[in-house]
Amino acid sequence: MDVNHMKPLTKCEAQVMEIILSTGEHYCMQEILEIINTKYKKDWKAQTVSTFLARLVKKSYLTMKREGRTFYYYPTITLVQFQQQLLATCVYEGFSGQWDCAMNAMKECIKQQKDSADEVET
Repeated sequence: MDVNHMKPLTKCEAQVMEIILSTGEHYCMQEILEIINTKYKKDWKAQTVSTFLARLVKKSYLTMKREGRTFYYYPTITLVQFQQQLLATCVYEGFSGQWDCAMNAMKECIKQQKDSADEVET
């Protein structure tokens, strides 16, 4: 799947995807609700998660399969593809699509992180 042509995700949709992709398992809505409320300290209701799942299916990030009375959600992309999509969205929204500017900013951030780590060690 070409992640460059996928619709960007909202922050909340990305959090739901992160939960699903973090283990490679498939989940039902209730399991996702419990995990996301615990991990992100949310107080989402079932309808909220259901809405995000429906959007992710519509955007082709997830597929849904019914097993008995329960619907399970499966990712259509890998964790690496998901991370690529998040990075591309960041570059297009934060740097007007200018990858060279984004790379320079990232290099500076990495340098600052290394400098901070070096200061802590000494």
